[in-house]
Amino acid sequence: MTRRAAAAVATALFLAASGSNSVAETSFEQRQADKCAHYRRAYAFAVTRDGKAGLGKEFLERHDAFLASGCTAPPDVCARSPEEIKLVNLLVVLGMNEGMASTFFPFRCPR
Repeated sequence: MTRRAAAAVATALFLAASGSNSVAETSFEQRQADKCAHYRRAYAFAVTRDGKAGLGKEFLERHDAFLASGCTAPPDVCARSPEEIKLVNLLVVLGMNEGMASTFFPFRCPR
């Protein structure tokens, strides 16, 4: 290994060890913001295409709270009507097509 390569490896290891938490947090925060932006676009597309008829007040309020939280609020949006279920299915498909994990979405109904 050349001296220059050894120095580059040492620098990389030092930076990785010394700044790993801040770099990881920034990366996570940026990924979360990117996912939320995509999700907002998908939601806007879906309601523009299909409208909000059949979406209940509670569903919309909880969903709006999720968006207002930057998509970080705990999942508590429960789809009950056929229109809500159709919207949820579309949003999950659109999100999964963008590589979003199923744990990202705010949809969960109490048992």
